Amino acid sequence: MPWLVVLGAALGGIGGFLLVSLTSKSYPIMTGGMPITPAWISGIITYELTMLGAILTTLLVLLLTAPLLRWKHDLYDVQVANGKVLVGVNPHESLRENVKKILKACEDE
Repeated sequence: MPWLVVLGAALGGIGGFLLVSLTSKSYPIMTGGMPITPAWISGIITYELTMLGAILTTLLVLLLTAPLLRWKHDLYDVQVANGKVLVGVNPHESLRENVKKILKACEDE
């Protein structure tokens, strides 16, 4: 997913550069042949919008890939944090008792 963040940063930088260049071209102010926004100012705005694009894309990727917005709860037990192993099994009804016996036997070892 890092390539999405790079893409967001590139789109933000392009948008920032277009914002500065098109704004300076759309206002025909006589400045003696000098641009309305000098290169340093254009660079700062381009940099800021590049970082804004990267940050917003990172936040969007986080919200889409992290399990924060999922309604379905995954298997988890507090003992996993203590070094135990969680085994999630969903057997057919006829095999359920056999699986319980096998897991209980493994637990006793």
